[in-house]
Amino acid sequence: MRPAKASMPELKKLYLLFYNFVSFAGWTTVLFKLILHFVSPTSTDLAELVGWVQILHVTMCLEIVHAALGVVRSAWHTAFMQIFSRWYISWAILGFAPDVAKSWIFIMMVASWSITEVIRFGYFVLMTLDALPAWFGKIRYSTFFLLYPTGAGGEVLLAILGFGALARLPAPTVSWWPNMLLGLSLYGFNWFFVLCYLPGLPFMYRHMIIQRRKFLRKLKAGQ
Repeated sequence: MRPAKASMPELKKLYLLFYNFVSFAGWTTVLFKLILHFVSPTSTDLAELVGWVQILHVTMCLEIVHAALGVVRSAWHTAFMQIFSRWYISWAILGFAPDVAKSWIFIMMVASWSITEVIRFGYFVLMTLDALPAWFGKIRYSTFFLLYPTGAGGEVLLAILGFGALARLPAPTVSWWPNMLLGLSLYGFNWFFVLCYLPGLPFMYRHMIIQRRKFLRKLKAGQ
């Protein structure tokens, strides 16, 4: 996550460095395991890969807290939209419909996620250390052109694949999430989730294009 100010307190700088480095290491591990799966499909258990993805998306919930508290210069609602969709896929879809992980869509989605996050957290680590080269920033703000459609598109397709398994779940009780929040079964919530992507995808894609333009303007002004 990017620092909120250029001259941050030392404690906050150390915390962000720790958080970003651990996240970088975690997603690098996922990417490495994914490459091993391509080389030798029997060498990597997909269930283990799902477990790594689930844990990493729990830790990413901290980014919403960081944005809300002003620790980083990010809008909390944008962080929430990005992280909640992944959290839902990781825990609800892969948790209740684990067979969807056998699909090529899962591999495409996790590959897009891991490459994106290795670059993103690597970018924040280097920026916190004041060692960010311009070329790495250009990579960070350009790869989304390909990786966002394959990552977010994979999320939608995986949610659609999960409908069959979700339809076979027992009827929810009043206290079971998300019925407690929306009065829906997980199957019904999944319809809501998929339909939200119709306005959500263009909004987030446009947001990232705007962020890229801001970065390139700052880069040009500093030359």
